Amino acid sequence: MEEIKLNRTGQRPIAFIGTEIFNGSTKEYNSTRWERVRIFETDKGDYKVGIAKMTYFEEETNAYEVTTFKDKDKVISFVIKEVPDIDLENLTSALSKEENGINKRTANKSRKNA
Repeated sequence: MEEIKLNRTGQRPIAFIGTEIFNGSTKEYNSTRWERVRIFETDKGDYKVGIAKMTYFEEETNAYEVTTFKDKDKVISFVIKEVPDIDLENLTSALSKEENGINKRTANKSRKNA
């Protein structure tokens, strides 16, 4: 686990100790707007979901929010509602790997070293 700081629009960043278990984006080639979702399990056992709404348009600004959940199922429901274009298969897979003691970073490192 490490110290994580997440930005929040109109508020101070939030800091906590945790491990990233999901990092996904809706960005595609030539996207002008997209969303990035990061999910962390904290040292307290809850989940922090960071959603960044990104834009390339000069007249618009990026927006950042962080929401905390105790229940993993509520995390999935929230992300699907807020970011319907996120890759649901990767999201549920990352959360189930975390449940089995294998976080996404560890799984990715294992694949790279294979």
